[in-house]
Amino acid sequence: MLILSSIQAAARSKAYTPVQNNEFIPDYIALLGDSISERASNIFYNGADIEDIYYENESWLEYMNHALYQRFLFSFDYNLGIGGDRTQDIISRMGDLAALDPAPRYVSVLAGTNDISNQVSPEIITTHLRTIYDYITGTIGARVIALPILPRSYFNNFSAAEITQAKADIMSVNTWIAEQAGRDIITAPLIYSLFQGSIENEPDPNYVTDGLHPSSEGAKIIGQELARILTPHAGSFKNGQWAEGSNLISNEYFSGTNGTLDNFSSGEIANDMRAIDRGDDGSANYRHYSKTPEGYQRIQIQAPAGSGVIGTYFRMLQQPLEAGARYYAELEIDSIRSDGLYMCSLILLDKSTENGVRSYVSLDKQGTRAQCTFGKGVLRTPICTITSSSDPDHQVYIQIEGDSSAGDIDADIILKQVRLIKLS
Repeated sequence: MLILSSIQAAARSKAYTPVQNNEFIPDYIALLGDSISERASNIFYNGADIEDIYYENESWLEYMNHALYQRFLFSFDYNLGIGGDRTQDIISRMGDLAALDPAPRYVSVLAGTNDISNQVSPEIITTHLRTIYDYITGTIGARVIALPILPRSYFNNFSAAEITQAKADIMSVNTWIAEQAGRDIITAPLIYSLFQGSIENEPDPNYVTDGLHPSSEGAKIIGQELARILTPHAGSFKNGQWAEGSNLISNEYFSGTNGTLDNFSSGEIANDMRAIDRGDDGSANYRHYSKTPEGYQRIQIQAPAGSGVIGTYFRMLQQPLEAGARYYAELEIDSIRSDGLYMCSLILLDKSTENGVRSYVSLDKQGTRAQCTFGKGVLRTPICTITSSSDPDHQVYIQIEGDSSAGDIDADIILKQVRLIKLS
């Protein structure tokens, strides 16, 4: 314990350099495509599901949005990727895109992979893509983010000659996609070459899980390149204005130290907030709360290997919200260190029990946004509608957890701004 206390004291003495406060205009983004889009909704965290389907860090969308400081609003309903779909299948369900409310301002299209698997000609694929692009820009009034067909090494039951032809067809379609670049169609042709490995027109083995679908590393490559491409077109969190709406949280900058904490934590908690541990999971020495000179809330978790799962629930109770109104929560966070952490989530929900059991009986869904990569950025929940006033006491809820089974937990997290926004 003495060694642990020394580690904690050293960690607390390290200077914190604050991140500049930035602003943004959030826009909804929808995904249209096959399984590569379908798998982009969410991130897998230690076996826990958030919003139906999880794949282990295969979300190029989350990597992209994180690099853009959560520039885009997204919820599971806006993922219209379906595994196995060809371009003709996507055309047949374009009405699903028109039914989204609010309508997306941007729609990513990653399609054609399954056409290639079925030996559909490039001419037919590009004709279908033209129909899809025109529908998005004309009927929906959104901008297209046109992704290329990714290089692949998996060609089930293809002969050598058919594989050669398939690779040539992919290149032909991708050349056409790149030529569509314009005000309403944003293309990212370099994704193909960045994804490519030492064998021409085949992916780097580290970037795919099965010769076809992106791995965590592959998803990161796609997401970072999309962020680079989109910044001059869509801007990022740094370049816009605050979302239209009302700030309903009085302690936007985590002011004061009059909050409460449980018996297994120590330090100072911001006004009108409460820190709760995950049950009797360790000593109070594992979790320490303090305020930075700027007034931000600092959370430090240090626990030696073998201490189990250590975490904290950090919640802000709110006034009753208006029935029928739409809200979302957002948090500006700076992760100085995150060794041993596997989850950092921002959640908008009804009042929970003292044990952290979550409820959302008066919301249309539990608004959860998990962070895929630790660093500086903004977490923003999906937009939630208040469906009734039966349980009007709502809260914004931050959950941070780590697992010490593989080594020490050493986390230093700064919470900078938190807001609950009512959309007009």
